Amino acid sequence: MNRPMLRSISAVFASGIVALSAAHFVASAQSAPTTDLSVEQVRAEFIADGYQVGAPLNWWTNNHVTTFIVSDASQQSGRVVVVLVYPETATAQAETSGADQLTGRRLVPGYGPALVRQNVALVESTWQELSQQYTAEQALQNEAEFGASSVMPTPPAPVTRAVDADLLSALDSAIATL
Repeated sequence: MNRPMLRSISAVFASGIVALSAAHFVASAQSAPTTDLSVEQVRAEFIADGYQVGAPLNWWTNNHVTTFIVSDASQQSGRVVVVLVYPETATAQAETSGADQLTGRRLVPGYGPALVRQNVALVESTWQELSQQYTAEQALQNEAEFGASSVMPTPPAPVTRAVDADLLSALDSAIATL
C-alpha cells in the first residue's frame, strides 16, 4: 500500500471512532432520566435556607399533588408561598399549562403566577393580599346570597406577585443536588 492510501484509511478509521464516540455520548445523554424531586427534598432545602415550612398536605385529587406553605422566619415581609410537588414532571407540566397568564386563571386563587421547575410549582402572595382576596370574595358571596346592598362589591383583582428570586434559588439548590 502506498502512503496516500494509508492516510485515507487512517482518516476513515479516525472519523469512524469519533462518530461512534459521539453517538455513544449523545445516546447516554438522552437516556439519562431526569429525577423528580420528593416532597422531603424540597422541604429540607427551604428549611436549610432558614424559612418556616409547614407540614405537607397530600391531596386526594387525580394529580396526587402534595402542598406545603413556606414563609419568612421573620414574618416582616408577610409573604407566603405555596409549594406544589407533583409525582412527576409530566403531571406538573399538564396541570400548570394554560394557567397564570396575566389575565387568566391562577394555579392557586389569591396567589401570583406559578413558577415551575421539573415536578415542583411555586406560587407567591402576601398575607395582606390573601386577606383582601378573602374579604372581596366574602362581599361577592354576600351579594349573591342576600341581594343588593348600598355598596357594590368589586371582584378581587388577580395577584400579580411573582415568586421572589431567593425562594427560587432554594428550589434550584434542591434540583442541583440531584
